[in-house]
Amino acid sequence: MQKNWLDGVISDGEQFTYAYLYQCAQFMNEQAEKIEDGRFYNCMSSIIFCAFCIEAYLNRLGEKLFPFWKELEQLKHSNKLEIICQQINLFIDKSRSPFQSYNEIFKFRNLIAHAKLGEFPKFEKMCTIEHARKFITDTQDMIIAIHEKAGYGKFPFVIMGSSEWRKR
Repeated sequence: MQKNWLDGVISDGEQFTYAYLYQCAQFMNEQAEKIEDGRFYNCMSSIIFCAFCIEAYLNRLGEKLFPFWKELEQLKHSNKLEIICQQINLFIDKSRSPFQSYNEIFKFRNLIAHAKLGEFPKFEKMCTIEHARKFITDTQDMIIAIHEKAGYGKFPFVIMGSSEWRKR
């Protein structure tokens, strides 16, 4: 049996999970664009990872903005977005890009997560390269807009984390 390279290693620091989730959404879309076989599933995965990325980012920023975020963390994603945007004085227009995609991304995620008999056609038509590409772009643009308005600069995806590795 091969030994896991992480055995005996401790990592202290922050990992920006949202950045990894964003990379996953991009990777799945790249696979969908390159390879026809499995395209539907890669597009589906890409869109779901956009939702995961956004919520992970909201949780990460929420921890920075609110010392009591643990109590707010169980709120619906839309409430988290609203609370954070109020705190940083960011007006979002969900009728215009990029925030126009916000509800679509989470509606898709919820259709998949809570699938019921007969709902396949509702999400099947969204599993396209065009939708995945748009949602990836809009996910990035939403997070950049929030990140910049919160005072953390224009580059939320530059660093995937910071940590110090040492032996246990």
